[in-house]
Amino acid sequence: AAAAAAAAAAGSAAAVLPFGREALYSLRYSGDLLSGTVSADELEEMNQFLLESLAAVTGVSDGWKLQLVGGGRRSSAVHDVDYLVGHESDDSLLVGLVGRLYSSMVAAGRVVAEDEGFCRVQRDRMPTYKEKARMDVLLGR
Repeated sequence: AAAAAAAAAAGSAAAVLPFGREALYSLRYSGDLLSGTVSADELEEMNQFLLESLAAVTGVSDGWKLQLVGGGRRSSAVHDVDYLVGHESDDSLLVGLVGRLYSSMVAAGRVVAEDEGFCRVQRDRMPTYKEKARMDVLLGR
């Protein structure tokens, strides 16, 4: 009932207020976005799905490393989980990976398409991440 009311409110707000697509999506699904935290079982299922998706888009099933970042690493992920993804021996697998992985996950119905809701895909936003990650490992952080 709450979701239906939020959807109705978001729909009527669109006619009156100058909200963009992302704000309307957030209003429509605010109950889901604000409810509870990601459980250990849900986190494990997300990890497994991500590993399967990585294998599907690259053809390589072994050697993937997933690192939780943000709220997920503190066991306080609310409605999503953020990952850093790497491969233990083949950095070339990472070239163009985000776009291919994202498209695969949208096709599987697991991620909202950028043109349908509140979703931002970050590609190559941290060109120095590799060196920073290496330093973190060397310094034991």
